[in-house]
Amino acid sequence: MVRVPGGQSLPRIAYVDPYKCRKCGKCFSQRAYLTRHREIFHQSTSSAKNLLPCRNYGKFFSRRVLLKERISALHEEERPFTCENRGESFMQRCNLNTHISAAHERRKPFTCQKCGKAFTRRTRLNAHIAVVHAKERRFTCEICGNCFTQRCNLNTHISEVHERRRPFICQTCGKAFSRRGCLTTHISAVHEKKRPFTCEICGAIFTQRCNLKAHISVVHERRKPFTCQMCSKAFSSRAGLNAHISTLHKKRKRG
Repeated sequence: MVRVPGGQSLPRIAYVDPYKCRKCGKCFSQRAYLTRHREIFHQSTSSAKNLLPCRNYGKFFSRRVLLKERISALHEEERPFTCENRGESFMQRCNLNTHISAAHERRKPFTCQKCGKAFTRRTRLNAHIAVVHAKERRFTCEICGNCFTQRCNLNTHISEVHERRRPFICQTCGKAFSRRGCLTTHISAVHEKKRPFTCEICGAIFTQRCNLKAHISVVHERRKPFTCQMCSKAFSSRAGLNAHISTLHKKRKRG
């Protein structure tokens, strides 16, 4: 009963959906809903040869869109395969196995054939190849054979390494540099005496973090990351590699 002002009570009105399925008794507020229900759940067997099967529940559907609706409605929340470590659930065992392999066992079965870097998924390997290796080094230096992805990088290389241009000049001491950044570093280190980065091993100080890292790599870790493409000799710095190419291989070409 429903109370109204004055203490009177009115009987509660029962709202009944007018459209009822004759096969299962389920009611709907609109005829379109009833029709869709019949198509999904009570498809006649006369057109069975054109039906699409739902593998999980054994039902058949007349249109692919109805099959997708059925799968979305009934199977989307069903994830019977659960990870014991994190509690994440998956619809298929293969998805669970992939998750365990990547997240917990740290397996990386997909390896880049160009650089050897490994990935947990093929999609990540493809993304790596597209970003890192897809760019072709089309611009080659005729002097030393080094290759570049962009012409501007080739021009900078020729200007700095082979033509030894130094357009940026220090106004204090007159020293010239090939790049503005090198001039800025020079002013900061030599004239302003700024050296904020200190090596914890030997106490050497540097103006830039990259120089500190290079110092540790070359002096303390003995790394030689710069390799000559002509004779495979390795060097600790790019400047050493360039000097090697200029003095050794350029003379051979001239001879």
